[in-house]
Amino acid sequence: EFVKDVFEGFGNTGIHAGLIGEIGCSWPFTENEQKVVRAGARAQKVTGAAINIHPGQNEMAAMECIKVADKAGAELSRVVISHVDRAVREPANRIELAKTGCTLEYDLFGREGYYPPRFRVIDVPNDARRINEIKELTDKGFEKQIFISHDNYTKSSLCRYGGWGYGHILRDAVPVMKIKGLSQELIDTIMIENPMRMFTFA
Repeated sequence: EFVKDVFEGFGNTGIHAGLIGEIGCSWPFTENEQKVVRAGARAQKVTGAAINIHPGQNEMAAMECIKVADKAGAELSRVVISHVDRAVREPANRIELAKTGCTLEYDLFGREGYYPPRFRVIDVPNDARRINEIKELTDKGFEKQIFISHDNYTKSSLCRYGGWGYGHILRDAVPVMKIKGLSQELIDTIMIENPMRMFTFA
């Protein structure tokens, strides 16, 4: 089905998938979820499309997802791990994840505080902390493995309902990135070149 969505499109819409995923995973990482990650890896081999994975709420969940994808033959340079800003809080674990070649996605810009304790309380950093972590990764040479976005999945995220809206990163976060020492070249790498490379495939 992944392959069909890329090559043939969704039903009769004429709209083709440009990405495999987001493949949702939980913790514990179930066998069915691992099966879908393996299917994503196989579909990637056929289509060349990138894979996006939503890791479960555990510090090691992202790495476990990567291990399954790697074992299934995925090209890790074309695998994106979502929600790094809530999923991988230990600096050493972020570095180890980056060393696999995957892309780390900071996609909760505009959100901070904590997630309700459905499974466990998860501290969510503010944007300043996110930018500090991105700077740490770029300082270690991982600038080509970073995505940023705002995961606006509720209407309360929209300006109309009191949220930051879709302009938040460009309007508010980019100026702070510059203050914190990220050059325009680095910002362009993260915001233009990385997505362009990831979404380009034959």
